[in-house]
Amino acid sequence: MHEVTEADLAEDAAEIPLGTELPGVRVHVLDDGLRPLPAGAVGELVIGGALLAEGYLGLPEVTGARFVPVPALGGERVYRTGDRGYRDLKGRLWFLGRQDNQVKLRGYRIELEEIEAAASAELGGRSCAVVLHHDEASGPRLVGFLEGSEQPDQAALHQALGRRLPGGLVPAAWTALDTMPLLPGGKPDRAALARLAAEAGPVGEPAQAQPQAFTDPGQALIAEAWQEVLGHDRFTADSHFFEVGGHSLLAARLAAWLEPRLGSRPQLRTLFQHPVLADQARALTGANQ
Repeated sequence: MHEVTEADLAEDAAEIPLGTELPGVRVHVLDDGLRPLPAGAVGELVIGGALLAEGYLGLPEVTGARFVPVPALGGERVYRTGDRGYRDLKGRLWFLGRQDNQVKLRGYRIELEEIEAAASAELGGRSCAVVLHHDEASGPRLVGFLEGSEQPDQAALHQALGRRLPGGLVPAAWTALDTMPLLPGGKPDRAALARLAAEAGPVGEPAQAQPQAFTDPGQALIAEAWQEVLGHDRFTADSHFFEVGGHSLLAARLAAWLEPRLGSRPQLRTLFQHPVLADQARALTGANQ
């Protein structure tokens, strides 16, 4: 419980703490090894005390995963909330988001709900879900799903999200589903969505983007390089590298693949400045940078 005061509102109305525990409840902040963390350190919020439930009715596996004894707390049985937070020096608890909706991609921890909220706002409140898809051809990338039969305009949505989010948080592709798979609690079933993404194959431009036959030698070379690093050929001369599945690590791989064929390694800056295939071909093969 926390009593909201004028002082709270004067500091920042968007940042109100969870507060302190009610009688009969103990909340601990634990690290990944279920060890207590000091004030100010971020970890998982777990709940113990006399008011702790026995478990989930009729769901022994879920109960076993969520209600666990913690050796570092003397064997105290707690409920793992899956929430991230910390306790400040005044003893107040602060909420920082969900652990189970956080993924790690190319060294960065990403909150999937932030991406979903941005996409939903761009699409007039349409239900969205994002998962991390491990593409064997070109590595891990984010993919999104939308509820409803209407397929999104991939390029328009990508550009709109690029104005709201850092480039690494923009999903590589979106798929419309008649019905979003849900968990019993009404939240998106990310495991089911991850299976759908795996069944769909390589992630890139929409399936309707047909491969193009490149007659220009420079474009043909760049197209061959893109196909090698992206793992698909669903792009045209007007395609944008970072909108058909590319990212910074793949750009480095692209430069390495082109080095023996161009006689020198292209600068990553050049690849970033000329992400459209036709422009990239002119920049690299015209000036042989």
